[in-house]
Amino acid sequence: MFKEIKTIHLLKSFIFDYMRFFLLSILFLPLILFCQNEKKSILAKQINSQVIIDGKLDEDFWQDINSAKNFHMLEPINGKIERSTQTTEVKFAYDNNGIYIGARLNDKNAGYDDPSMIGIMQELGARDERNKSADVFGIFLNPFNDGINEFAFLVTAAGVQIDYRNTLMTYGYMEDINWDAVWKSAVTIDKNGWVVEMAIPYSAIRFPEKEIQEWGLNIYREIRRLREGYSWNPIDLKNKHIGNQAGILKGIQNITPPIRLSITPELSSILKKEPIKSYDFSYYGGANLKWIFDTEIKGEKFNSTLDMTILPNFQQVEFDPLILNTTPYEEKYEEKRSFFTEGTELFNKGGLFYSRRIGSQPAYITQENEEVIDIPTYTELYNATKISSRTSDGLGIGLFNAFTKKSYAEIRNKITQETTESIIPITNYNMIVIDKSFNKNSFLTLVNTNLYRK
Repeated sequence: MFKEIKTIHLLKSFIFDYMRFFLLSILFLPLILFCQNEKKSILAKQINSQVIIDGKLDEDFWQDINSAKNFHMLEPINGKIERSTQTTEVKFAYDNNGIYIGARLNDKNAGYDDPSMIGIMQELGARDERNKSADVFGIFLNPFNDGINEFAFLVTAAGVQIDYRNTLMTYGYMEDINWDAVWKSAVTIDKNGWVVEMAIPYSAIRFPEKEIQEWGLNIYREIRRLREGYSWNPIDLKNKHIGNQAGILKGIQNITPPIRLSITPELSSILKKEPIKSYDFSYYGGANLKWIFDTEIKGEKFNSTLDMTILPNFQQVEFDPLILNTTPYEEKYEEKRSFFTEGTELFNKGGLFYSRRIGSQPAYITQENEEVIDIPTYTELYNATKISSRTSDGLGIGLFNAFTKKSYAEIRNKITQETTESIIPITNYNMIVIDKSFNKNSFLTLVNTNLYRK
């Protein structure tokens, strides 16, 4: 009898504990999940003093800025908190010229005093060259905070800069590694780790015209010898939409950036001497223009970038490999001309923009009893212009236009053996793109392309 009463008492106690746990789970599980999904935020401080980018963080204002800290591991164990011996602290400041980043990357095994110790790795490489044996620090900025378009600025412990743009496409993220901006960085190494100082001018990025800015932000650190990567805002690698897992950079407000205009003239010459022939001298001149500006259309404020090249010469571009194409389909080559690779993420949506047709070998359709004796290997350009604009609510518009020069082909009549010169006319290429992003993870794009020649 006593055993039965005890059993009933234990059963009631178990049921009560289970119900209490169930009720607490219902009440607090949403709060726990909310806290896990809540984005981190960090404030940038407005400054008025000059910043010397030397990797020392010895300016007074750095001492009064809160740090972004408590990084989470990306790999090899996704989600793990950073080691206490390799902590990271990052601070942000800004003025009317740009934003400044100061980072202290602590590393107790820096190997500063013992060259034989494998500490901070510093293999030197070319700009934008990744996968070197070097520690890396970088930031990912999304000024429109749309989860789709972001700028990446990274620097290795050897001082090598890496920058590119990330854009969400239908097939995943596209990295525009050919995009290069003008920004400053400096690195110093001491017994406690290494320090990075960066200055990113507003001319290097585009952002909405608003009094109060809130930018998407994530920070990255790689400890190469341990093969460990960390991010400031936690990233779940099972979620392929990494850009939508960024934190927030706050505090930037009431900025009046200077005119963001740059003009780069260029001049090249060629002196050629062949046996039995006299010297052949030729020269080329042109210019490249970039202008970042704000405009308003029917109440919508657009942040726009205009890129223009006038009389470009691409003779310095690497040659394509020879390919024997026995199919009826066009062979597609990789684009290597910087104008057609930088800032074209809006035009590449949909996969219709094949820029290698612009300036390719001119096409001539032979008539009956005709044969081509000589034809240029490429077509020269008069100019090419691209304008890409985007609003704070995710509306993007892209305009592209290019004109190629007249070309001349030498044609022979097989019957009369007479040789004539035929003109291949001026050709116009143009394109318009309208793109709208939704909910930081989707977009709808309309693309129209046109070609016109006589």
